Amino acid sequence: MFSVDNFYTIFNSHYGWDKTQVMPYKFNVHGSKKFDDLIALYDKKQFIKDVSFWNMYGLMVLHDQEPFMIDVADTYYMQCLESRKYSGIPHFTIEEYLTVSPGESTLWPIVCHSERNSLDIQYLQELGMIECHYFWHGLVSRDWFRHWKHHADINIRSSWSYRFLLYARSCTGSRQYRQQVIDLLRPIQGYVKHNWKNQSDISSDASATIDVSDCDSAIHLVAETVFDQKVHLTEKIFKPIVMLQPFIVFAGPGALKYLQSYGFQTFSTIWDESYDEEVDGDKRLEKIIKLISELSQLDASEFQKKLEQCQQIVLHNQQHFFSENFEKILMQELDTNVKDSIATQQARIEQDPGGPLFKMHNRFIKDNDPAAGLPWERFVLIIQTLQQHQSKRYAGICKQYPWVGNIKQQSLISWTSPLLAQSADIL
Repeated sequence: MFSVDNFYTIFNSHYGWDKTQVMPYKFNVHGSKKFDDLIALYDKKQFIKDVSFWNMYGLMVLHDQEPFMIDVADTYYMQCLESRKYSGIPHFTIEEYLTVSPGESTLWPIVCHSERNSLDIQYLQELGMIECHYFWHGLVSRDWFRHWKHHADINIRSSWSYRFLLYARSCTGSRQYRQQVIDLLRPIQGYVKHNWKNQSDISSDASATIDVSDCDSAIHLVAETVFDQKVHLTEKIFKPIVMLQPFIVFAGPGALKYLQSYGFQTFSTIWDESYDEEVDGDKRLEKIIKLISELSQLDASEFQKKLEQCQQIVLHNQQHFFSENFEKILMQELDTNVKDSIATQQARIEQDPGGPLFKMHNRFIKDNDPAAGLPWERFVLIIQTLQQHQSKRYAGICKQYPWVGNIKQQSLISWTSPLLAQSADIL
């Protein structure tokens, strides 16, 4: 099973530099969204002598823990610009920040992610990045929850203290919608187990842990990280599955369909799940609250009957979650999609041999500032390495950017690049 830490070790063993000549980058702070926090998965000693070769090959950004948000990236980009405002370092665009800064590659980078229906990922694709999806949280959640299948008090119950259970610790950023959920559920709060007085008292790791006392709640209300158009399911969706609870999900449209694609079952034969098809966020929220309200109004025998109808589904879901078949589905998806994205990255060389690094330098030269970007001597070294070892690609770059063939090494300028400064610790 995979933990947060060993996932990247295993990933690197299959798809890292030694096997693919593609460099994976992960965030050195778990859950970070700052591109400045990216570090390469490689042995430093191996690359000290081969920096110029490093720039010639591909990279992939493992942005798989958190959803990519362009507004968040833009905030970090502006902070990056502000911190370099008086340093004499030239301006670079947010497109260059996203596509060049992670590793200064001459190939368009791969962004690995765990979201669907995402306009933010679409934006990265429009910049030239190559998308690669896999269900990261599905893999690591099997590790987080692996012991709970043995707990004696997690079982099918016939009585409950509460009809619903709601975790909603943070209501900031993409989670702001949760405050509206809390407010809308207050009229029936007697049916809902929730920290109504102060949700901030809930531990930050609550979504990845099980409190067995919460099994006294019949239906789990899953408040996912995002509730806009994208689907980004996390460990939160697996808590009710492990706890043998049916669930109703606050998430993007198609979240239930997405979960079903991995072999899980939901509850459309027992209650109305049409909310999953509703694209409009306000209407989707309205439908979910209406469903919860209707279930709260059932008399005890009717509610009991609903829960009995859920039993086969919750048993199937828990068994499937802990099964080797679920991990096999996840691993096949990972392997297929990563290999496909690497093949796409290589095929892109034919149409765009210079990639993001040469595109950026072309802009600097058009702006009459050839000193910008990488230090000139290093950029010349990259060009010479391409000329010596990838002559066909070098010819393609010269055709794409005619000025490349006219560069003279005697025109060396030592101007520190903002992009180099970001990765100075690994050079």
